[in-house]
Amino acid sequence: MIVEVVSAFNPRNDYIKKLNLYEQFKVKEYWIVNPMKKNIFVYTLTDNGYDAPNSYTFQDKVKVNIYDNLEIDFNSIDI
Repeated sequence: MIVEVVSAFNPRNDYIKKLNLYEQFKVKEYWIVNPMKKNIFVYTLTDNGYDAPNSYTFQDKVKVNIYDNLEIDFNSIDI
């Protein structure tokens, strides 16, 4: 699992370049956290690569899909 915080100066790097790189190297789960828009995109690897992401806000609890009993409550994080 990799979690990236979007760079205000180069968001394309996180949304395109790194997404493709992590898919190529079969990273099971890739999260893109955007503090400016207060959203999280979660990409989960399938046999065919990454599916469309699940989208969350900073008001949500987000389940870490590669673990059975782990979730992150973004509402409790002061960003």
